[in-house]
Amino acid sequence: MATSGNSDAALLLTARLSGSDDSGAKPLTPREWQAFVHWLKKRNATPECLLEDVDGVLGGRPDSRATTQRIKRLIDRGSALGLAKDRWAQAGLWWMTSTDEDYPACLKQRLGQDSPAVLYGCGPRKLLCSQKIAVVGSRAASARDLEWTRLFGGAVADAGYSVVSGGAKGVDQAAMFGALDQEGTVVGILADSLLRASSSKMYRSYLRSQNLVLLSPFNPEAGFTVGRAMQRNKYIYCLSDRALVIHSDIKGGTWEGAIENMEKQWVPIWVRQDSDGSPGNAALLDRGSTQTQALFPGLSSDAQIPLSVHQAQGDPQEVIQQMQDNSLYADTSVGIASSGSENVSEQPAHIRPPEPSDSSGALPL
Repeated sequence: MATSGNSDAALLLTARLSGSDDSGAKPLTPREWQAFVHWLKKRNATPECLLEDVDGVLGGRPDSRATTQRIKRLIDRGSALGLAKDRWAQAGLWWMTSTDEDYPACLKQRLGQDSPAVLYGCGPRKLLCSQKIAVVGSRAASARDLEWTRLFGGAVADAGYSVVSGGAKGVDQAAMFGALDQEGTVVGILADSLLRASSSKMYRSYLRSQNLVLLSPFNPEAGFTVGRAMQRNKYIYCLSDRALVIHSDIKGGTWEGAIENMEKQWVPIWVRQDSDGSPGNAALLDRGSTQTQALFPGLSSDAQIPLSVHQAQGDPQEVIQQMQDNSLYADTSVGIASSGSENVSEQPAHIRPPEPSDSSGALPL
């Protein structure tokens, strides 16, 4: 895979390389990378310039946490990067950096300086631009929940959207394969080795048919850690347009990811009401109601206000319809007490009125 000089410089500065990387320098964090790129722009330079004249570009630069010596040691990892790129390319992997034109704009918009500098993937990149519904849930979901999730994945595909999930056993895979079995499209965001997953028999046919893209912000050869799994959650939300929680405990990855999304207001979230044995689901809905009351202390019982958390009830097709018909606004009579005031005109800046339907009659996500 041919890459630009800017891409190579971004990899050298931000990627963790295995094998022959003995530089001892810690790669730049997303925030450090964004700050450094901003500094380069002010000097009318690009990351690629570092590959040609690192001393000239860095001359006179005030040291910070991303010291000049640290940057030079990272740039000197050319041999290690070359070997890594050969391994990745032989497995059919690609990579994109935040300076590339097709880097998902939604990540930059929602995560800002915390958007990952590099994304690694396998499969059709164009699926990152599709309209997507995230499906999340804990590994403790019941067989009944998993069957409903599989049917919901199929309903997402039938409605013309892509499923976004995390590739883990349980809810994630039920949603993903529910969509893939209906010849739908899926974006799987992995916290485990992308290199190994790309050659897995489980995914091979779907990658070949261009119905699946696997994505990771982590080194493609890195194994699973709880920390990476927790970090991965925000990318599932931020790469989607809407999200559905199938089953959540009151702690753990599903809970933490949903709470973070609610607090950051990335995307509207639905919580399945008739899930088996899921106290976390009720707690998430309660948290959403409390949050809405805090944002809108003067709402009336019949007011229509923007909500970030919704109840998802009924069969999969009904939930899809709820997501289409009620994507930004919810009836405040559901789970929210009235304070008696009629003044609900002020809305958070991130809320936009629903867009009109397209010519097919389907409401856009």
